[in-house]
Amino acid sequence: MGFSQDEVRTLIALSDGRPNSCAGVKAVAEANLRVIRDRIARLKRLERLLAETSAKCAGNRTPACPLIEVLLE
Repeated sequence: MGFSQDEVRTLIALSDGRPNSCAGVKAVAEANLRVIRDRIARLKRLERLLAETSAKCAGNRTPACPLIEVLLE
């Protein structure tokens, strides 16, 4: 589920059965969900950029390559 080792330790520590333990677990899970959603958004932007740039590349022998130009920006 994408939890770091420290987060797993925290979750295990929160699993002691106290009434407020579920609230702590939910807070850790929601924080991790925000991180995962941010990663997904960044990956989607990278995918879009790579797809657009790759589509501009003819793949032939030329000194002007759109992929290299984006890397040099």
